[in-house]
Amino acid sequence: MKKNLLMWMLLPLLGLGVLACNKTDETAAADEAVIEEIALSAMREEVSPAALPAEAVTFVEENLFETYVETVYRIPNLGYEIRMGNGTTVFCNERGRILEYVREHLTTGPLGPEHPHGPCFDRIRRFGRPVRPAALPQPIQDYVAANYPDNAIRRAKFNGSNYFVLVNAPVVLQFDADGNFIGEVDVLEHCRFPCRPQEVSELPEVISAYVTENFPEAENLRACRRPNLVLVAFTNGEGRVVLGFDNNGNLLFQRP
Repeated sequence: MKKNLLMWMLLPLLGLGVLACNKTDETAAADEAVIEEIALSAMREEVSPAALPAEAVTFVEENLFETYVETVYRIPNLGYEIRMGNGTTVFCNERGRILEYVREHLTTGPLGPEHPHGPCFDRIRRFGRPVRPAALPQPIQDYVAANYPDNAIRRAKFNGSNYFVLVNAPVVLQFDADGNFIGEVDVLEHCRFPCRPQEVSELPEVISAYVTENFPEAENLRACRRPNLVLVAFTNGEGRVVLGFDNNGNLLFQRP
């Protein structure tokens, strides 16, 4: 009798659990449908990253600090497509809520099936999980304290196998799951299209002149080339700066 009574008491709770799962599935399917519309839409306009809703900006800052925002497209009445410098693509709706595509892939590109979140997107690791600096493994905290004594840890994340740590320098450091140092992350790195190193002294005069005139305090200057794009990165008193130029030396974008 008590067992039957207990079952009757649990049934509403079980029903709520099923409804919650169904709602989650429906939400995921709806998000994927919006992503498909955004990714395949021809009705898009390029906008400044400053046009992004605050929620999307916060997500990018917390989860993708090892790269930079390269291009942002707004699709009217749908949302935004945010293309990062490392090849990752982020989608959000018009209010800035991040949308995720959990299935395998949407389109087939020149090198085979491509995931909407980018050609190198890992569906298991996703975008990584933010980690509080104080919660990082002790070896990581010790490494930063020893090698960057004047720099605090600004942000950190774990992608399932590696930690990424942003310090004030500014530089992003990569560690394995046990906290062993792997190396510095190159902000100009792209997962599929390598950026061919370019000697700063060999940059087109128009690019060198622009950097000298507008950023006289630039330090740690480096440059590289991708198809139809010349990238210049450096640090100054305000932090990290990434400049993108076309092959004629025309400035395309400036990013932190």
